[in-house]
Amino acid sequence: MNRVLWSQSATDDLAAIRDYLSDIDPALAQGVLQTIIRSTGLIQDYPAMGTPLSYRSWRKWRVRGTPYILIYESTPPGIAIARVRHEREDWFLLP
Repeated sequence: MNRVLWSQSATDDLAAIRDYLSDIDPALAQGVLQTIIRSTGLIQDYPAMGTPLSYRSWRKWRVRGTPYILIYESTPPGIAIARVRHEREDWFLLP
């Protein structure tokens, strides 16, 4: 099984999601973050399951039950999560 490696940008994205949703409903924030983190298990097992992007060898994966997508790539040490973004954001321009 591949390791999941979170970039600093992805970690910052998770913190921003938590902060935003906590203002609305702390339980919602916790549930969404757990769903996002759990979804990496599928990517660990099936790294090619995400939609390929034209940038490097990146892929995107929509986290089921949320409006968030993971931008990631499969690397020798594991699955590198580059960003966690809302599907309505202009995430394509973000490294």
